[in-house]
Amino acid sequence: MAANSVPRVESTFRELIPPLRTEERAALEASILKEGCREPLVVWRETGVIVDGHNRYEICSEHGVTIETREMHFEDEAAAKAWMIDNQLGRRNLSEVDRIELHLAREDLRALRRPGRPKRSSLRSTKQTPHGVNIDEDSAQLASLNHHERSTDERVGKASGTSREKVRKHRRIKAQAPGLLDAIRDGKETYNGADRQVTRLLEKEAKEKRRLEAAHKVEQLAFDERLMLRHGDFTDALADLPDASVDLIVTDPPWSLEYLELWDRLGEVAFRLLKEGAFLIAYTGNEKVFDKHKRLEAAGLSEYCLIYSYQLKRPWLGKRQACMKPILALSKGTPREHEMFFDLVPTKGFEASAKEYHPWGQPLEESRYLVRKFSEPSELVVDPMAGSATTLIASVLEGRRALGCEIDKEHYLEAKRKIVELLPDLR
Repeated sequence: MAANSVPRVESTFRELIPPLRTEERAALEASILKEGCREPLVVWRETGVIVDGHNRYEICSEHGVTIETREMHFEDEAAAKAWMIDNQLGRRNLSEVDRIELHLAREDLRALRRPGRPKRSSLRSTKQTPHGVNIDEDSAQLASLNHHERSTDERVGKASGTSREKVRKHRRIKAQAPGLLDAIRDGKETYNGADRQVTRLLEKEAKEKRRLEAAHKVEQLAFDERLMLRHGDFTDALADLPDASVDLIVTDPPWSLEYLELWDRLGEVAFRLLKEGAFLIAYTGNEKVFDKHKRLEAAGLSEYCLIYSYQLKRPWLGKRQACMKPILALSKGTPREHEMFFDLVPTKGFEASAKEYHPWGQPLEESRYLVRKFSEPSELVVDPMAGSATTLIASVLEGRRALGCEIDKEHYLEAKRKIVELLPDLR
């Protein structure tokens, strides 16, 4: 070898070699240890860079096995890589992932040699289409790039025996979660499944970005600016509020039976905070409704009525499908005057956005209806278990003051984001 007496590995060349599966590498290692390295490595004569035999070289180096080499001449790096790609594509048992990868690498080499490929520009100007429409030049160049990529994906799809859409997904997965390509290669995942995982990952990242952007803005909100959200258990977080200072409590406690103890504490806190005649409105779920009701009454609250909300998504409880959500209404002492209302909340019963910020989120219009019927403008509405702050937002939209607390840190931060996004004028 002219340049080096010892073969060397160059990372950009090594990346062109499809990785061996665990069992394949184990079989190759066993063969080399038993019979030695039967085939010589192929190296680029002018540089000493290995162009074929990377896996054998790694195993032989690890175990001190003698290595033989065979030199080949290439005009330049692109020529050497093109030979490597053709050599790999000529082998059997390549996975679909590896075929796509190799053909994409071949396209990249062709692009380097092909003049006039569209380039992004930092300059902005306009030009006119054949139909006389002015368009931004950057947009035109981007459209050209997109067209180029679509054409490339189509060529790669045909060459690798797959589809343009699968190549597009391959690109996307490689850019966002390259580890998933190994799962596809090993048969543990499909392109469609991996693409859905990438979509969820991107949605999660976007959601986290919005949450972080919103978090610091809500910190500036003060109680006298109509809304306050506190982090902590409601028993402690609301301890500073004076007795009989709250006009309405609307809340949605956890429904499962393991949280029954919360209803005892909710009743005690509500009885202390509510003004005479004011109401506690609490979603209760369909299990142990009367047990929860009794726990609230045991704290001193008085039975008023049971309200229902229609469910479009109906859970099965054993062999019974729950079509309604019960909502308990209790008062502190003699109920005060309030607007007339329907005991079946006249809303659509489901909003697609209700679950965006919290898995147990309730429809905003439903909360607005309850706030509107059981309180007056400028009064104070409290939600001891605020979740995603639906009650608080509904109260502000209905012209009330709102105070809530949430014990879960993640849900507390999500509630902040929701407040900023739904009440931008509150800042």
